Amino acid sequence: MKTILLVRHGKSDWSSDARGDFDRPLADRGSRDAPMMGRMLKNYGLTPELVLSSPAKRAAETTRLISDAVGIGSGTVKFVDAFYGCSTSAYYAEARRMDDSVETLMIVGHNPTMAEAVSSFAADGRLSVDFPTCAVACLDFHGSWSGCAPGVCSLRFFAIPKLIKKAMAEA
Repeated sequence: MKTILLVRHGKSDWSSDARGDFDRPLADRGSRDAPMMGRMLKNYGLTPELVLSSPAKRAAETTRLISDAVGIGSGTVKFVDAFYGCSTSAYYAEARRMDDSVETLMIVGHNPTMAEAVSSFAADGRLSVDFPTCAVACLDFHGSWSGCAPGVCSLRFFAIPKLIKKAMAEA
């Protein structure tokens, strides 16, 4: 079974003096949420062999923080220029290139593409989700990465930081 983790970057700092959208960093909340979501993935035993990320600053920071929390090194991270401002077709193209030895792939990107990707990857194709910052969708499918196409996945879970915080507080 193959697993795809779709992750929207953490909350960005709109008040920063970044030159433009691409250079906008994470806000404090984003810097707190990303490691928490990484720990959640680690607790579920989901350690990606490969992480593909948008190179935008907030996505790269989210990728680093989640990767550190999961316990994977920077050698498993690849920044894909096409993931900044892309459509879901860029995600499919990269997934189809994966070696079948990769069981779990994490993709870090932006909305609205993340929300569209969950709907597109999901088996019924009608799933519609609000994809808040630092949310994680976990999708599974059987077969080879070369067969990764719309509608082949089933949604295992969808986690948002707000609910993970609440669950941790109640535990």
